[in-house]
Order: sequence, then structure tokens, then C-alpha cells
Amino acid sequence: MVKGWTEEEVAAELRRRREEQLAIEREREDAARAAKLARANTTCGHCGTPIEYYGRSPFPLCDVCDGD
Repeated sequence: MVKGWTEEEVAAELRRRREEQLAIEREREDAARAAKLARANTTCGHCGTPIEYYGRSPFPLCDVCDGD
């Protein structure tokens, strides 16, 4: 425990740090999602999700729809 801090202050600081870390992780995930969408060159023929596809099929499917 930090000298001079109450238990409530320590708990609040730990919550603040955790929330900050979660916000950073969300930003990272959003950036990765945006990068993936930027690379997309077509859309899934079933659900319309943007995908990166280099096959020969005229009806490309995303990973989710391809698993059906």
C-alpha cells in the first residue's frame, strides 16, 4: 500500500489504471480491425463482410460463413 493512502484511494487508483489499460487494448483492437478492413479487396458472398480474398471462386466466403 502506498504510504499515506487510504484503502479506498488505492482501490480507486487500481481501478483507474485497469480502465486505462482496457482503453488502450480497445484502441489497439480498433486499429487492427481498421487495418484489416483497409486490406479487404472484396466482400463475403453470403454475409457481405469485407474480406481479403485471392482465390478463384466467384463466390468468396469469410471464415465464419465458410465454416457453415
